[in-house]
Amino acid sequence: MRNAALVSGSALGLVIAAAAVLPPLIDWSAYGGPLSARLGAALGRPVTIGGPLAVRLLPTPSLSAGNVAIGNPPGMDGELLRAEKLRLRLDFGALLGGAIKLSAIELDRPELMLSQDGNGFGGWPLGKSADSAAASPEPSSPATTVTAAASSTAHSADDLEVERVLVRDGTLRLGDEALLSDLSLDLGLGGRHGPFQIDGSARWGDTPLTIAGAMDRLSADRPAVTTLRLGFADGEGTLDGEVTEGSFHGRLALHGMKGVTAAGDMTLSSTEVQAGPLALKVGDDHGTAALALALDGSPQVDFRLEMDSLDLDAWQKGQTEPPAVTVTAAADTPSQPPQAPATAAEAERPFRLSLPRSLFAAATLSVDRLRWHGRDIRQTRLEAVLDGGEILVRQARTLLPGDAEAALEGTFATPAGLPQFDGGLTLSGTDSASLLAWLGVEGTEPRRFALRAPLTMAWPEIRTTDLVLNSDRTAARASAALRLGDHPAVAAAVALPGLEASLRGGLETGGRITGASFGLEAPQGLRPLGALGVTIPPALERLGPLSVKGNADGPLDALAVETYAEGGGLHLSAKGNLNLLVPAPHATLALSARAASLGHVLGLMGGGREPTGAFALDARLDGDTHAFDLSGLSLRAGPTTFTGQSRVELGGARPLVVADLNADTLALDLLGTSDRSGQLLPGGPLMPPIVAPHPLSAQPAAARPQNGQVGFGASPFSRDPLDLAALNALDSRLSLKAGHVTAGDWRLDDATLRATLNDGTVTVDSLSGSLLGGRLEAQAVLAAGSVPRLRAQVSVAGTELGAARLRAAGLTIRQGRLDADMRFVTSGHSPYEMAAHLDGDGRLSVKNGVLDGFDLPEVNRQMGNLRNIGNVLVMVQSGLAGGQTPFSALTGSFQAKGGTVVSRDLKLAAEGGGADAETTVNLGQWSTDSRVGFHLSRAPQVPVTIRLEGPMENPRKVIDLNALQRHLVANGLGRALAPQESATEGQPREKNTGKNILKNLLRGLSGQ
Repeated sequence: MRNAALVSGSALGLVIAAAAVLPPLIDWSAYGGPLSARLGAALGRPVTIGGPLAVRLLPTPSLSAGNVAIGNPPGMDGELLRAEKLRLRLDFGALLGGAIKLSAIELDRPELMLSQDGNGFGGWPLGKSADSAAASPEPSSPATTVTAAASSTAHSADDLEVERVLVRDGTLRLGDEALLSDLSLDLGLGGRHGPFQIDGSARWGDTPLTIAGAMDRLSADRPAVTTLRLGFADGEGTLDGEVTEGSFHGRLALHGMKGVTAAGDMTLSSTEVQAGPLALKVGDDHGTAALALALDGSPQVDFRLEMDSLDLDAWQKGQTEPPAVTVTAAADTPSQPPQAPATAAEAERPFRLSLPRSLFAAATLSVDRLRWHGRDIRQTRLEAVLDGGEILVRQARTLLPGDAEAALEGTFATPAGLPQFDGGLTLSGTDSASLLAWLGVEGTEPRRFALRAPLTMAWPEIRTTDLVLNSDRTAARASAALRLGDHPAVAAAVALPGLEASLRGGLETGGRITGASFGLEAPQGLRPLGALGVTIPPALERLGPLSVKGNADGPLDALAVETYAEGGGLHLSAKGNLNLLVPAPHATLALSARAASLGHVLGLMGGGREPTGAFALDARLDGDTHAFDLSGLSLRAGPTTFTGQSRVELGGARPLVVADLNADTLALDLLGTSDRSGQLLPGGPLMPPIVAPHPLSAQPAAARPQNGQVGFGASPFSRDPLDLAALNALDSRLSLKAGHVTAGDWRLDDATLRATLNDGTVTVDSLSGSLLGGRLEAQAVLAAGSVPRLRAQVSVAGTELGAARLRAAGLTIRQGRLDADMRFVTSGHSPYEMAAHLDGDGRLSVKNGVLDGFDLPEVNRQMGNLRNIGNVLVMVQSGLAGGQTPFSALTGSFQAKGGTVVSRDLKLAAEGGGADAETTVNLGQWSTDSRVGFHLSRAPQVPVTIRLEGPMENPRKVIDLNALQRHLVANGLGRALAPQESATEGQPREKNTGKNILKNLLRGLSGQ
């Protein structure tokens, strides 16, 4: 017995050792064919084993194969599954009983590829097909492919039991697109009747997914409880219910899907799928959805979605924003529609798309109020049907802002696997401005409009051949073609009365633009765009006939561009390179502008002067969409030439312009607006020197009603509102040096200006220079707030007034050295309000000057020749008839309050006497009330007083001789004023009384 046991144990040990050692030593390649045949028979499709086979019996019987592929069923190309390694683990007990039971199927790095045939059938349902009867020969290489034949000994798929399926690092593809990657699954089958369990993870794009679920064992006497959980980045989907008699009845719920939730009943069976009605919530908006799928016979799908309102603006807050879409307005078709530029090779098919012919599907979507981009889109409705492999868009309508109704209809199909569309778009409304503002195009006028655009697509080309846009003032036509694919290209043409535009170009492999060009011909200028409601800036409207053309060619990182434009006598050009592959596109361009007449250029800016000389601008631009530099800047404007450099930064709330400029001679008169009677310059006919220490131009206001008052002048200050909006358009830091600055008779040499513009406020930190041989220093602040406010301080020292010729009330300072200081502050919505609200003070001193318009020495000389009334008249007339008064000093101070400038201490020390003056100037009423008292050295205590009253441009002059009369009487000159001839014989001589003297004086002054 002991020997028998020893022999049996030894034999068993040898068997076990042989089972463990011998299988790895055997070449199993010869069995690849039969194994492929058996698997192919079970699955009903070809199976390929391209790698080595390996068999192990211990510790667990297993079979592994490398590079395994399962093909699609007959009639379909390609493969359903390819795995780097397939391992089958067999149940040892079942194997001893002569049955095959798989305890596990393991797939390493599998790729499951889902595709459809031309009829829309998928290749993924497994099982033996009716026509899989063709036998396959034995392989002649390690790769063995067999289409299995059914045999009486072959096991069918129903005979094969699998307890567990493991997937590691798998990929699920739909066509060429990877739907799921990093797929790992652990599927417990528990036999054909369960229980079933699933646990796994994957990635959908960049979104991680998890799946977990379980189902009780299937039984005829009780339902199998089923749960399924699908987790994703910001939400979860659940399916809970029971399986009874081959059908599932339960509840579907979706939570946290970017603010979208849905919940409702769901039924699944082999013949139908019913989901709904589902209670749908998007943000704070509610709706319903329903899905019905019939699977018996030809499958049919019906989907419905209804919502009373949907606020996309609120829903998208916190969500990832989609790429921006730029909408470009188009407008009259050329006689021939443009063709997309030909490419070197026909565009390749980037994908194949096939709509199932055997599937019938209907979809209805309805949203009564859709909130998007801050405006309501109303009555949005889509009805579409898939039938016979074509999608018929029965109705796609919506009401856009501006009461614009948009509608799309047509047919979408996929012959030969390529998408095609044939249909059209219509758009009509009563307020084009509201629609364009919603699309981001501001500044247009409302117009009635109607657009019709036939649309066709035959991949890879999309085109509209006759787009027609009618408004209540004009009509436009356009055509366009867009080619997609590996060699995209575009061509477009737009025409309306008086304007034509075109664009074309292509993109080669590797990112090279070829044949790109654009053009604009507008014989009537841009004015025709106004008929479409587009607001044209005045400067562009003044251009008149306009021609623009350009081209581009080269790689996207070094695109060579040239652009030329001509209009309004101005020639513009830009030539250089663009780099479009960097995050902020970079440009290096040479800029040039030329005009034969500077007057034409100023005319484009609204000026009416006709200065002599040409206009030329040259600069080199180097930068990107965040900032760029203008170097080598040279600007010639008539007699003035600017040079320097500038930098523009676009990253802040407003553009920042930093400029450092130099000029030789800067003539402000040439840069001003047209000549006006209200031109206000120091020493001008309408501006007393004490009121205007620096040049100022103002448009004259229309004469206002006098309301019964007299003495007011026509104000030279405009009542038109100040438009300072440009000050809020950008920030700036400016440094300017000029050899000479001229304004009228004023000249500032070696001028230096440093100024900043920040948040709508201009600050002149320093303005200095040599003013007519003296020195000027000034600072100022202009704030463009709700009420514009101006504050300034000006200081002048040693300025020679001979060239300036300050004038007031017929008097001119021909010569003298001026020292003056002035500080003022004012505010207002118009120049008139600024003048009427002026507050400030100042002082002036003129030394060693000459005053034209009054001859004080002559008046003083005539004072010694008063022998009769004629001498008095001669004295007065000689003083006011012209001449000059040399003076040693003219001094005074003034204060301004509420637009009224007052001086009480003006004094003149001159040859032959002197003068004291008091003056009041009302800037709002543009009137004066002034008194000048001249003192003669021959009679220093007797003033000759002149009063100026009324409008500044023509004040009433009153000469007061009362003091002079009293002086003459008091000094015994009454007989000189009495009649010299003897009394008529028989008449008594009048007595020499004061009354008679005054009577004779007035009679003499009146010429009697």
